[in-house]
Amino acid sequence: MKRFSFLAVLPLLFPGIAGAQGSTRSLLPYCTAAALTTTACVPQRQGARAVVTNAASATVCTGTSSSVVTCEYDGSAWFAVSTDNSGTWTGVNGETLTNAVDGAFLFTRDEAGTVTLVVTDGSDPTALLIDTGTTGDMTLGTGMGSLTVSTDGTGTGEVVLPLQSIAGAEIVNDTIDGTELADTIALDATLGITSGAAEGIAMTHAMTNDTAEVAFNLAITASDTSPSTTGQYGLYIDNVASTEGLDAAIVIDNSDADDAVIAGILFVDAGGGFTNAIDTAGGNITTGAAHITAQMPVVSLASGALTLNTIHLATAGGADYDIPDGACNAAADIGNWVTVVLEDASVVVSITSDDASNIFTVPGLGALTAGDELDSVSHTVTEGQSITLTCLTAENWYFTGGVTMHTDATIAWADGSTAD
Repeated sequence: MKRFSFLAVLPLLFPGIAGAQGSTRSLLPYCTAAALTTTACVPQRQGARAVVTNAASATVCTGTSSSVVTCEYDGSAWFAVSTDNSGTWTGVNGETLTNAVDGAFLFTRDEAGTVTLVVTDGSDPTALLIDTGTTGDMTLGTGMGSLTVSTDGTGTGEVVLPLQSIAGAEIVNDTIDGTELADTIALDATLGITSGAAEGIAMTHAMTNDTAEVAFNLAITASDTSPSTTGQYGLYIDNVASTEGLDAAIVIDNSDADDAVIAGILFVDAGGGFTNAIDTAGGNITTGAAHITAQMPVVSLASGALTLNTIHLATAGGADYDIPDGACNAAADIGNWVTVVLEDASVVVSITSDDASNIFTVPGLGALTAGDELDSVSHTVTEGQSITLTCLTAENWYFTGGVTMHTDATIAWADGSTAD
């Protein structure tokens, strides 16, 4: 049987390949089989390759002295791009892999397993940059099972992506925990949270033993350079229009069966005070079996403006005390009150309203003319004379309490005519 020589038919199958065993072979039809030199074998374009099988010719490929090499032409000279058939590929600085036609570079192995690309600088690890060279997109996989990125786990910025490059839909649902969130977050816009039926917000906190602690702290800085500004609230709960009203806007529940809560609501005053601790537009304050305990505010005042819902100790005779304008103008003002207590027998005062349309109504005197003042009558007792006036209807202040220590028990207040 004759032996079939595959090498003998190569020139017939691939006319561009010429030469004999042991000589230089060109893998491209435009490179002759002559010895590889920069003048003897100059290809028609950059990237041409030829296999050199004899050591003597190998020296013309810069960078190697192996007996079997693959040389590539860079446009001016030949360079070695591999040493043998062992699977090791070695390039030189500026080496370029170029596809002659549209296609893909395929990295394969002979059996199932992982194809590994390792980048080193000699024997040391080095950085790897993969760049499209343009603004074109880069795709990793076309339906891959998963993508794993492993780092040394030290420092920050181990995986860095462009800002705003990850959308919410790209994050696995129900996977972000407090561990991944920053401890301090600065908002760049108003934060809104919308929850539907059966979707609530729950927070559970356990206090540290023997330690002063706040479970939820909301620190508000008010800004009101214009006195007419209103509507700055620390917390606003709105029962929006619907076919049903809330059973309670706020529920404070003590579920501890054996320990009492010291204060359901605690007001702490650093000095600025509270004009109204609780200000309600209507409705009842219901206490059930409990009761409301409070101290009435008391101030000493020689003359001047009276403070609503406060007891004033008048300390100077002949003084004028004024109820502020707007304290009894409308239905919202009903319930405002003032009390004036005369310190001793020498104190004789006048009470007026800065709103000339207000009317005082006192037993024994009836309704005074709008704008008239109410004067105390000189008396001989040392103390105890007082009067409380309450806004019961718009523009009308009524006598709702007071004492007189006159022996004849007569009313110790008189119509002082037009306020002076």
